[in-house]
Amino acid sequence: MLAPVRSQSPGLAMQWRLARNFAALESHRRNLHDLLIASKGLGSCRPAVSRRGEATLVHTRPPREAVVLSPGGEPAEALRATLAVFEDDIRAGRCLALCGIGDGHLLTHLAANPPQLQLGQQQCIHIIEPHPEVLLGAMMIHEWWEEGGPFADRRFQWWVGPEWAAEIHAALDRDPYLPYPERPARLSMVGEEIDANLRELLAALIEGEKRLAARVEKKYAGFTPRFAEPHRGRRPRVLLLTTRFSTVLQHSTRDLAAAFEELGWSVRMPIEPGNWQRNSRRNLLRHLADFQPDLVVQIDHLRHEHRGLFPPALPFVCWIQDDLPNLTSREAGANIGLRDFVLTSAPQVYVHDHGYPQRQCITFAKRTRPIGFEPSSGEAVLHDIAFVSNASEDPGSLAKQLAADFSRGGTALGELIAALCRQIIDAYEGGGCIEAVAEVEAMLHQESQRRGGAWNNPETPLNIARRLFSTLNNALYRQQALSWVMRLAEARGLNFGLYGRGWETHREFAGAARGVVEYGEALEDLTRRSRINLQIVPYSCLHQRLLDGVAAGGFFLIREHPIDRLTLEFKALMDLAAGRGPEPQTMSDLRRMLNADEQGRLDDWLRRRQRVVDHRGADPVARFLAARCEGRTCLYELIPGYDDVAFDTPARLALLVDRYLADEPRRRAVVSAQRNFIEKNYSYCAGVGQMIAVMIERLRGEPAQPTLAQGATG
Repeated sequence: MLAPVRSQSPGLAMQWRLARNFAALESHRRNLHDLLIASKGLGSCRPAVSRRGEATLVHTRPPREAVVLSPGGEPAEALRATLAVFEDDIRAGRCLALCGIGDGHLLTHLAANPPQLQLGQQQCIHIIEPHPEVLLGAMMIHEWWEEGGPFADRRFQWWVGPEWAAEIHAALDRDPYLPYPERPARLSMVGEEIDANLRELLAALIEGEKRLAARVEKKYAGFTPRFAEPHRGRRPRVLLLTTRFSTVLQHSTRDLAAAFEELGWSVRMPIEPGNWQRNSRRNLLRHLADFQPDLVVQIDHLRHEHRGLFPPALPFVCWIQDDLPNLTSREAGANIGLRDFVLTSAPQVYVHDHGYPQRQCITFAKRTRPIGFEPSSGEAVLHDIAFVSNASEDPGSLAKQLAADFSRGGTALGELIAALCRQIIDAYEGGGCIEAVAEVEAMLHQESQRRGGAWNNPETPLNIARRLFSTLNNALYRQQALSWVMRLAEARGLNFGLYGRGWETHREFAGAARGVVEYGEALEDLTRRSRINLQIVPYSCLHQRLLDGVAAGGFFLIREHPIDRLTLEFKALMDLAAGRGPEPQTMSDLRRMLNADEQGRLDDWLRRRQRVVDHRGADPVARFLAARCEGRTCLYELIPGYDDVAFDTPARLALLVDRYLADEPRRRAVVSAQRNFIEKNYSYCAGVGQMIAVMIERLRGEPAQPTLAQGATG
């Protein structure tokens, strides 16, 4: 009933806003509601109207004159000027401190226009207003009661009244996930005073962090890790670092936690409770101080990125799941210390290309978790065939983007990349495919020589080849096989479901697009309830999608890749040699123990390996012996049933689809054998156990207090 009255009477409209705002405060900010009820009302703050008819506030604090809380007296112009100053901070999501509410227009704008940050993060905003009457006045001219408004939205932190400094100090001390204010916006007549007090209390908190860091450093002086078994009733402890802003990394870290717990470790995994909160340095310091872990583990980040947070004597494990820029450089390799261990499926790439110390690298394949689920024939089928991938980019658009990106290194480089992208696309349009980085690198060298010879670009050919392979070629390789599936599904009348971002706009595959499926239970359910799933990757099939999918009870057809059989073939040659005398220890030993025909097989194997394996400088015999010593002989085995489910042509795909679609017992037999193999060799528990055993061995006999310099030169 108040709405029509509000439109006719400005005074009643203000009262109506005030009432609605108070109702929102009562629901969402009860302490703030009670503080305003107990205050003396508007007092020295009154709503006013600017010359242009815009609502603002006038504040009077004795002995000062009345001040309009819109700089210049015009709210719209003042807001534009303020936003211009803080544009970069808002875009980056830096934590703001509104030192006073001002006339409330900035707060209204921030609530209505949150920045679009990566991975669902939200900007945290501290609102500091020493004068309750200003908030009351602003509540009469702004509608803040809605769900996304500053009263209901928890990303807004309210500090109102004369005790604001003590309250914010206590909150920041109490909640280590609450971000420190980074940028002050002075909107009050006492804005400079608020800013000065805020800097003082932040300085006190940071000083407290320094004292805590000193205590942590002292605790870890001369620290000896204990991994193997409880010591004096204390189980070994691991601190696992992750973030709520990456679903995949969060799930992988939780699976690591479960594996450590199964092996008898105590586990902590601090993670942000809300999208506006951050896993701060002070939070991790507290865990180091009270939990005192024996080991820290983080996916895709190295110790040195934490800027001295973790003492050198405390072992730190980085599990490389993605070849990110922070990991793929000589600078990263130079910062690896004696107590830093790097888990990677390609240790020789990081040793040879990025200078990682060999001793600190541990071979670690992709991992999955046992789900304990047996497929049931009673579940409703969702699809005859399903595929999940985000490789939906149009190859032509990808090629243009890559050429544009590399053009920043010079016009000639951009033109070279454009020509190379065209060659890659032409290879697929001609019915072929590219299966390895080495092929792209060879094409790059040939095109470079055709254009003038010597390589004089800042990027190495190998790094460029890797980028083109992981982007353009990755999309083409998957989409080529998907085109086979689409034609087969149309010819057979099959229900084909294609999941992932962007497929709905793809000119060829939009008809099969089914949207995004969330990692975890939703993906597991989809996998189990599809008769046939697909694994299509331009590298080893034993990647995350296959491991997780089979563990969930899903049946897969696999696009065959040459790398899948390479290790099996090498093991056969090693077994031949070992049956004739002492086991070979070097490639020279192996060659000497083989006959002429077998040496020909070895040479052929080496040529094919050179084409498809990105392991520069790796000795195959040394890798074989190390894998066996570390309990990783599964690297030299094929997943059970591979020959029965692998395809490399449209005709082979059609044959397998026809064979397995109507034969559920046959599908389940394959899944059962593959699940047993994966759970034994590629579970998180198996991987963590192997990792710990290797670390224990390598930690023996090293200096008691390793330093970064010792690691970097070792």
